[in-house]
Amino acid sequence: MRICILGSKKSQETELLLAEAKKHRHQVRVVLIDDLIFIGGRERVITYQGDEVSSQFDVFLVRGLNRHPDETLLLCNYLFEKGKVVVDQRLADKRYYRTKLATAFKFADSKINYPATYFISNPKKIDEVVKKVGFPLIVKEAWGMHSHGVLRFKRQKGAENFFKDKKGEYLIQKDLKENEYYRVFVIGDEVVGAMKRTKKRPLSSRAVESGVKSARIKIDEGLESLALRAAKLSGNDISGLDFIKHEGNYYLLEANRSPQFRVLSKITGINIAAKIINYLEDKFKKK
Repeated sequence: MRICILGSKKSQETELLLAEAKKHRHQVRVVLIDDLIFIGGRERVITYQGDEVSSQFDVFLVRGLNRHPDETLLLCNYLFEKGKVVVDQRLADKRYYRTKLATAFKFADSKINYPATYFISNPKKIDEVVKKVGFPLIVKEAWGMHSHGVLRFKRQKGAENFFKDKKGEYLIQKDLKENEYYRVFVIGDEVVGAMKRTKKRPLSSRAVESGVKSARIKIDEGLESLALRAAKLSGNDISGLDFIKHEGNYYLLEANRSPQFRVLSKITGINIAAKIINYLEDKFKKK
């Protein structure tokens, strides 16, 4: 099988996937959007190293798309039309939205608990939102990744000062005051591993890395069932789902596409890279 990994050539997850694919005797290559040429007009072709890209690979695993989101989605749609396996498939059928707001909307009508979430792109709206949310509250960058840009405010003055000169897009949520969360890793319709992550220090109004302590857990049936439902609803082939437990109930915080897995593999002893390669093999066989 010829595998194309679309994403960073330097990430540790990519290195693990490369090594595992080679163990399975697959041809594998990491490709960046910058390596491709998109040709439009009378013809619609995407080339890699001088040749049409879909003819060179059987399966495309999309690990990263944030630097060139529109081009990556165009590529995925193009590959899907060519009959190629694209993971995640929802990138190819125009059901993918990068912003965290999409997650909040997607789960609004489900029976999965999700914190009430407010989106603002105009800082002048902060007073209106604060009246509904109350304090303390959590502020997240709408396009944030890996917990970057997540802040906690205890008082209105701090929030107002923060938004005074901001021009970006943010999500605001009620702070449920829990200092630990659960990361559940799902591939297809299988929960492959889970861990509990405890913050070494509480979130604050400053962009300071809080750090986390991770520990393996035996997932209970309730959380496992919830994670599978959330993964299916998200549309991701591979999901990293973050939950907190508040007043006896689980709340979904994030449904991450293309999640990191190095730490989870190390803590649990589960070879997640191998499970991802196995999943790609199964998708290719069923094509």
